[in-house]
Amino acid sequence: MYIGFMRLVRVSWLDTVEHPSGWYDSEDIDTLEDACVVHSYGLVLKETEKSITIVADFIPGTKEFGRSTVIPKGMIEEIVDIFDPTN
Repeated sequence: MYIGFMRLVRVSWLDTVEHPSGWYDSEDIDTLEDACVVHSYGLVLKETEKSITIVADFIPGTKEFGRSTVIPKGMIEEIVDIFDPTN
């Protein structure tokens, strides 16, 4: 794998939200934060039926990478190619 052959993408996905612990009344549900859309940008390192892995940093000479994110496909709303070296 070489950086020249990696797609640069924007992945729009729904993130989970954890509410503070404690007890809530059913009327409180409208005041709790809902899931939000997150836009993540990166090079596609791996894509399977279940997930996509993108990386923010890549060293072509050593093929090392950093700041990777694995996003489950069920959470993804959209994947947009910013740069596709095959086109």
